[in-house]
Amino acid sequence: MMHENNRPGTIQGLTALGATDEAAVQSHREAIGALRARLRAAHVRAPLAMRAALTPERIATYDRLCGHAGGDRK
Repeated sequence: MMHENNRPGTIQGLTALGATDEAAVQSHREAIGALRARLRAAHVRAPLAMRAALTPERIATYDRLCGHAGGDRK
């Protein structure tokens, strides 16, 4: 069984296959960084979009349930 970190398409997978070319590793690192940035942006946008759709009362309830102090976040 292949270790999870050695699967094809990962940096560890590249080195496990003997593909230790610096350009290939750098290319994968850049692709991973871009995907992480897109994921983080989506993670930030989702609650902003959700809050825009809520009434002030629902926002206060959401804030209270999520433990946001005072329930007055905007």
